[in-house]
Amino acid sequence: MLKPTKRILSVTIKRMIDESPDTSFLGEYSNSPDTEYAIDRQKLGDQARNEFRYFNGPVENYKGETPENIRKYIRQDYDRMESLNRGNWQFIGIQAEATYVVGFTGDLQTVTSGGLWGIESDSDKEYLELVQREELDSLKNDLIAVGFSRRAIATAFKNVEEVS
Repeated sequence: MLKPTKRILSVTIKRMIDESPDTSFLGEYSNSPDTEYAIDRQKLGDQARNEFRYFNGPVENYKGETPENIRKYIRQDYDRMESLNRGNWQFIGIQAEATYVVGFTGDLQTVTSGGLWGIESDSDKEYLELVQREELDSLKNDLIAVGFSRRAIATAFKNVEEVS
């Protein structure tokens, strides 16, 4: 009697643009100032037509700091948000994926790690590599749960392809 085949065809690590990131930790734009630390974009010459006038930074993140430091940190948050808006960096997600074949018919199946989103694309290389390793480890556990041997997984993970 023939034994059904099960084989991992590819393992991929994907870096994808996060289409709806949460930027509230940097602050928010508004037509009115929320605190005395709000940045008036009109005075800076940064406000274009039909854009919000004020940038309200996350003052609550800096409780206990001096007013001078709060202003400095809010300005750093504003500069980071403006850099994001200019496209100098973006938020990404990292996810691992394996494609495998099961059965006599050769039907392709895909399993993916949960993925991590909201990663700043200009994060240091070591952090991005750490996230990739964690996603690949998660994928290995998923493949074990599907019934692949550790040996088959180790063989497939020798040729991980990166896709952006």
